Amino acid sequence: KATPTVTVTGGTFTYDATAHPATGTVTRGGVPIGSPVFTYNGASEPPVNGGTYNVVGTFAGDANHNPATGSATITIDKTIPVVTVSGGTYTYDGQPHPATASATGVGGVQLMGLTVTYNGSPEPPVNANGYVVTATYPGDTNYEAITRYGAIQIAPATPTVIVTGGTFTYDGQPHGASATVTGIGGVDLGPATLTYDGSASVPVNAGTYVAVAV
Repeated sequence: KATPTVTVTGGTFTYDATAHPATGTVTRGGVPIGSPVFTYNGASEPPVNGGTYNVVGTFAGDANHNPATGSATITIDKTIPVVTVSGGTYTYDGQPHPATASATGVGGVQLMGLTVTYNGSPEPPVNANGYVVTATYPGDTNYEAITRYGAIQIAPATPTVIVTGGTFTYDGQPHGASATVTGIGGVDLGPATLTYDGSASVPVNAGTYVAVAV
């Protein structure tokens, strides 16, 4: 029996969620005599996922030809996923304001494992400040690791300040105003600093005074 030549052609691809089979021929003296049967790292299915595969093409032989094999390599490189992150601008309202982030792969498939941090913390921000939002996909067999950034800005809210003065008759005693400062949800923000016509001294003498709470 004659020994044929098995030629196997692999290749380098980028992951696209489809199979990448090898091609090959079995020839004797340049004349095709059949087709090889392929295995990929020992499996019969052409590879889909990222990695390097040793392809073996096998010809079983026939009445006139001996069995023969050939080999090649298929490499499927990782692809880059699409990572998006959207922050926003808010006014403090006592509520957390998370970013919107996603990681998608080939064909729009949703990828798991995306992490989002706010100035390094996993907790969505509540307090007034500026925050750098970092969305990171760690990568896997088929996708590269990638990080994208966004921003969240929470502006201070304006509290409610109520000042209560009054009308008095001179009695040689100081007559101060009172003030309350409340925030979102009616929370007490503590005492205000009062001035009377710009002075910190509580008025004693007869007159009209403008009380300002800060």
